[in-house]
Amino acid sequence: MWAGIRRNGCAARPYKGIVVHDCFVSYFKSDVTFSHALCNAHLLRDCQGVVDHSRHSWAAEMKELLRRSWKLAKAARVSDRRLSVEVLAELERQYDHILALGETQWSKDKVPEKTGPRGRKCKSVAANLGDRLKRPKASILHILYDDRIPFDNNLAERDIRMSKVKQKISGCFRTAIGGEQFARIRGFISTLLKQSLPLHESLVSVLRGQFRFRAT
Repeated sequence: MWAGIRRNGCAARPYKGIVVHDCFVSYFKSDVTFSHALCNAHLLRDCQGVVDHSRHSWAAEMKELLRRSWKLAKAARVSDRRLSVEVLAELERQYDHILALGETQWSKDKVPEKTGPRGRKCKSVAANLGDRLKRPKASILHILYDDRIPFDNNLAERDIRMSKVKQKISGCFRTAIGGEQFARIRGFISTLLKQSLPLHESLVSVLRGQFRFRAT
């Protein structure tokens, strides 16, 4: 993903595609070469957290807007068309209106006192979410403009989850080769599932040297 990564002694080429991720600050460093699309599943959970914690109506409205936006985007993709300029403008207007409403609500929240001289001033949970929704607005609404963008990064998280489970159960991978072999097998199984291919038959055909992926 980053240019500094090396593989087999050679510098890896920087990734210049689109990465769907959460709002972790390091992903937005100036030296990254990829474009951003935020995982809306994370944002839905964050909005629900504000609703439960602070009882703010704006967070519930934002949650509904994100769901409705995805519903419209999916319908447009199924019919092989793009959303109209008018629809896009209205969705962005509603997005900005909800954040403006949110600011009037989170500005009244109680904020914990700052405990030290360093760092930024403390904000409420709702205000922190508001900042996350304001700054990368284009990355959040990327799903409306590019039909390649999924609503969330759950698929990627599922792909790496088994590796984390393996680490937690075994404590670690005993050798680098063992880790590579595990990743190769899991990657193959994941691809079979994405292509709706039978697992057992495919694994047997691999051992027999007869397996072929479908042409794309």
